[in-house]
Amino acid sequence: FCDPHNVAYISQEDMMVCAPWDTAMFSCLADGIDHTPCFREKGIPAHCQELSSGKADIDFTYFSCLQYMPELSSCLLEGYGVLPSSPQHFRLSNINSDFAILHWDQPRTLGNTVLDYVVKVQKIGPTAGKQ
Repeated sequence: FCDPHNVAYISQEDMMVCAPWDTAMFSCLADGIDHTPCFREKGIPAHCQELSSGKADIDFTYFSCLQYMPELSSCLLEGYGVLPSSPQHFRLSNINSDFAILHWDQPRTLGNTVLDYVVKVQKIGPTAGKQ
């Protein structure tokens, strides 16, 4: 459990079986760092943000936080300083009705470690909100 790469895969069963050690495991994961700003930025609910410092006394009420484990894992890795920062100077060109070209400069922190990006697109149309 102290490997932040595996946090995203923690199940309710894992939490129940390991209940006596859950508080110690999350303390280990936090590694003495308060990850609250990242948790907040990622939209993790306030109750689940209590896990960010590793000081929460974990009980069954935290089972609802399992759905946020991928975000939690990302925040932990970011806090350890092993993830690159966001791309710099993001911009679009050749904008058309069904395509555009994305441009950006490498991240300021650990930019030379980025091999690729995953870009997600959501089409929004002019009919949004119309009846």
